Amino acid sequence: MSDIRTAPSVTPQDCLNFADAALYLAGHTVSDPYLRELHAKAASGEITVEEAGHLGEEYLCAKFGVDHE
Repeated sequence: MSDIRTAPSVTPQDCLNFADAALYLAGHTVSDPYLRELHAKAASGEITVEEAGHLGEEYLCAKFGVDHE
């Protein structure tokens, strides 16, 4: 059995561009720098999507003064 490793054909920037386009077509944009940073970290595999979601939820609740469970 060979140990062939290939580079992914989709880059983290491709993922970010796709998400931005989908949001734009739905009439939305994400301009908050912290939320964009979380998105970039999830796209690059630095954190999981679940971690990004949790951190984003905590951030938004704090920003808008809502209790977070």
